[in-house]
Amino acid sequence: ASNDIRDKLDMVSQTLPDGASTPFLFKFSADDMPIMIMAATADQSLNAIDKSIGNVYFSSKNYPKAKEYYRNVLDKNRTNPDIEQLSGISLNMAQIYYEENSLDTALHFANFALGVGQRMGNKTHIKNAYKILGFIYYAKHDNYNAAQNLMAELAYNDSIEHAGRAQKMFDVQSVMAKYQKEEEIRKINDSSKIQ
Repeated sequence: ASNDIRDKLDMVSQTLPDGASTPFLFKFSADDMPIMIMAATADQSLNAIDKSIGNVYFSSKNYPKAKEYYRNVLDKNRTNPDIEQLSGISLNMAQIYYEENSLDTALHFANFALGVGQRMGNKTHIKNAYKILGFIYYAKHDNYNAAQNLMAELAYNDSIEHAGRAQKMFDVQSVMAKYQKEEEIRKINDSSKIQ
């Protein structure tokens, strides 16, 4: 049957107007039709859903997929920004880039999250931004800024117990002492180079 149809198409194709495309034969089966079409609705926006999916990947340390979903949200947020979403995603992106040792990019996201957290007045976001900033600066061997940010994180951390606070203060003071020793050694080395 398909050969007969092809023969008829060949005969007719010569009578078609100039510029008309050549007819083709397509075999169709009802089996090619979908058996079900589904739709989904949600109480959340697409951005919130993308952020939630990104958070799942972030929690499971699948950072490439987390970054993909977070970037989708960040791209969509350029036109109608949701400040709280931006702050949370920026903190997670800072953590991802810190873990990947992309410290300059991590620093960018952490500073952005800190600024957004300060505009919102969200103590939790501010505290977490200072904390990741402290870790980033420490990894960059900038002990002074590491200590400053870790001390700022302590100032925003109202919920930890006294013993935990004391331990953190000891840790921060240790970092400050290390920075001061490094500065003294640097000054001695600098003065010996001059002579």
